[in-house]
Amino acid sequence: MNMHSSPHPRHAFTLVELLVVIAIIATLIGLLLPAVQSAREAARGSACKNNMRQWGIGMHSFASAKGAFPCGAWVPKGFNQTWVTQIWPFAEQQTLADRFNAGNAFTAGDNQAVVSASIPLYYCPSDPNASGPGKTYDNGKDPARCRLNYLVSDGRFPESASDPDPPPIDSSLAGAAKDRARMEKYGGMFRQHYSNSTNRYPLTKNPFRTKDLVDGTSKTLAMSEILLPVSEGRATGSLDGRGDAFNAKDGRWGFHTTTTPNSSVADYCENAECAATPYTPCTPATIPSGSTSGARSRHAGNVQVMMGDCSIRSVTDAIDFSVWRALGTSRKGDVVGDF
Repeated sequence: MNMHSSPHPRHAFTLVELLVVIAIIATLIGLLLPAVQSAREAARGSACKNNMRQWGIGMHSFASAKGAFPCGAWVPKGFNQTWVTQIWPFAEQQTLADRFNAGNAFTAGDNQAVVSASIPLYYCPSDPNASGPGKTYDNGKDPARCRLNYLVSDGRFPESASDPDPPPIDSSLAGAAKDRARMEKYGGMFRQHYSNSTNRYPLTKNPFRTKDLVDGTSKTLAMSEILLPVSEGRATGSLDGRGDAFNAKDGRWGFHTTTTPNSSVADYCENAECAATPYTPCTPATIPSGSTSGARSRHAGNVQVMMGDCSIRSVTDAIDFSVWRALGTSRKGDVVGDF
């Protein structure tokens, strides 16, 4: 007699039982995955807001130190610069500020390493292109530089040829005078300033102070996120000017409220620097006429924005167009309720 035999022999799982277990595990995974993905997107959204808040603290620290907010773009000595380099030392980027030679163009050789230095503050982690080649602008001619997911508000002021709904202005004005009047009335929180008297916008006024923003800082957009292109731009047909925030040229430094957030209406890209995707539609133009960059994000159904008072808001894609345009202007006298 075998003393080691068991009166109750063990049985292996049947195929049906195994399939049932696999099905249960698959169901549990299916239930958990959306929660995990939601948690990850919440973390990315929080990081995006923190980046924007740091820019906002920098802007207000700059205004406290200098008496006014920085210009969005200006051409001080025949070369262009933007708000980015001015805010660096006030946004915990003193090292970049110390290395940047403000007496030269951002494309100058001694500035190339600085403007091409990638830092997390520039990028929204929800944008997949922010971690790929599209985080850099490189046309194969000028020195490469970082693109940014965050742009300050240029209001609803691109140049007239690119605005699908030109704002009404005194009919007696024409040419540069008309465009300057449109800029003054329909521009955003950050003024353009060009010292060249032959330029269409030879403004001589100082940048805006808080008291100049008559629409109120809590009702005026200061910054929004945009989406970056897929490619840096060296391949034929892949160059895209959006996000080229170091460049004062043709409104690249700012976003515009000429379309609602995440609109299917195409952005307008001057000099045909346009590489459209389903998330970033655009219309190329063959002449310089002012670019428009709409507020865009990969957050579901909304974009993150910062108001002039440094508060961070999530604005739905379905916001009323008239409200969105009113938020874009800083001196028009619009009255905006809750949004």
